Amino acid sequence: MKKLVKFFLGSLVLLCFLIFIASFFVEKKKFVNLIEQQIKQEFGADISFNDDISLHFVPFPSVKINSLKYIKKNLELYVEKLNISLTWSSILDLKPEINNLELHSPFLKWDGNLKLSEKFLVKVNSNNDKFSSKLNEISKKFDLIKIYDGKAEIKNQKIERINSFNAVIRGKNNLRANGDFFLVNLNSSLRFDLSQGNPNEFNLIMQQKINEKNKIDFIGKVNLFDNDFSLNGNVQSDLLNLDELLLFNKSLSLFKNNQLISINSNIKTNKKINFFIKKLLLKDLTFNNTKFLLLISNSAYNITNFSSRFDESIITGNSTIFPETKKVVGNLYLKEFLLEESYFGKTKYDLFDGKFDCKVEFKYLIGKYKNNFKSLDSAGNCKSKKIKLRGINLEEIAKSVDSIGDFSTLIKTINPKKWTGISTLNKIDINFKTKNGVVSFQDTSANHSNLDLEVSGDYQILDDKINFRNKAYFKTKKFEKLPPLGILIKGSTKDYDINYDYQNLKQKLFNEGVKKILNEKKSITINPDEIKKLFDQKTIDPNKIIDLFVN
Repeated sequence: MKKLVKFFLGSLVLLCFLIFIASFFVEKKKFVNLIEQQIKQEFGADISFNDDISLHFVPFPSVKINSLKYIKKNLELYVEKLNISLTWSSILDLKPEINNLELHSPFLKWDGNLKLSEKFLVKVNSNNDKFSSKLNEISKKFDLIKIYDGKAEIKNQKIERINSFNAVIRGKNNLRANGDFFLVNLNSSLRFDLSQGNPNEFNLIMQQKINEKNKIDFIGKVNLFDNDFSLNGNVQSDLLNLDELLLFNKSLSLFKNNQLISINSNIKTNKKINFFIKKLLLKDLTFNNTKFLLLISNSAYNITNFSSRFDESIITGNSTIFPETKKVVGNLYLKEFLLEESYFGKTKYDLFDGKFDCKVEFKYLIGKYKNNFKSLDSAGNCKSKKIKLRGINLEEIAKSVDSIGDFSTLIKTINPKKWTGISTLNKIDINFKTKNGVVSFQDTSANHSNLDLEVSGDYQILDDKINFRNKAYFKTKKFEKLPPLGILIKGSTKDYDINYDYQNLKQKLFNEGVKKILNEKKSITINPDEIKKLFDQKTIDPNKIIDLFVN
């Protein structure tokens, strides 16, 4: 035991002696120059720093640099303080071997508008180097890299900012990195954990929290190949609010031209990510169990196997995004969509308590206009089975038409403003197209045992203008084919007018009604009170006088 203690104390004394001796024999300036050359050689970077440098030997050899700068064309890197840990053998041999690096408050400025050959934050196939082998080579040059409070400013079409970047990177045998940072433009905090399984395979875990509410978790694998990589993973979220994520679309400009990773054009390996979002919020709508597969290829982003639930309805579809042309094409299907009474209530005629099946094919250009509705080009169809219509009781009107026996009944029957009640339609068939911000309706119809309705018109989305020209064909037991009632709707969704073109219908019913009254009663009796009401009005509608007296 005494020998062991003596050996330990002797080793400690020897170490202290070597440290003491080294401090005299190692020339600081010369050694710092060697470190500078080593950094340039190991990392291929032309780095410069000022003379404010200190060399320490306790508790281990280290160099502290208070200012570091690296500038190359459109890339600038500034480090407020850099701590470099060295091996003892490198001190004695005057051949610096860097063990650990600590970067305090690094600031990266990068102009993303680089030429193709200069896209090199991560550069694949540069001078025929293989990315995977190059990465492994770099990782073996150090044991540990720590980054504290880093910042980045990336200029693309606009400036993207990263704050509070902290990371711990371990090298040598297997690369491992974890850390966190804040994306200013997205108001998002991100955490990541990257671990190397084998030389060409990495496990990646990421968590993104947007506005401190919307949390997105990613778990997947990244496999590196010669000049390419594959990505397979799953994205999961319990809650996402799309209204809060609208600026995400604006921030995609950073990735539009593959500026972070320069790769050959002959990529064959797709990147696959499965998405599952338990609850998705949009305006006042809630979508449940939204899932889809994102396939990223060389020229397109494909969203396949999309499905989501809205109340009891099922939404499915597929779409393809072409980043080069900013074009999106796709289709969407809606099954068993229940039109609830609470959705409307703003117009005289509202549909409710019925289910629709819809399909639509669409294409549009991302960012072409401030409002993408202008670039939307779509065509679709919606069909319903039995559905209720508020504002008119078609059966009662049909009965009234067939049983006109007095003048007041006749007046009430031919006056749409007096119509009330609820009808159950047998079916609705809607065909629509969207182009240049206008939704047009053609060959749209509704059916009831007492009514056939034809709808045509358009809605200008951007200007919020309505222009509909509808024809209603009433059917009764005695009148199988009556002249149509025209229903004209103009204005906006907030302020509109409904006008009726019922001259032909009114004339038909009036003539037939008067004939029936004359046949049954041989005379027409007019209530004096109705005449008094007519002439008490400040303005007299001539049509009403005609309604009273024309045979």
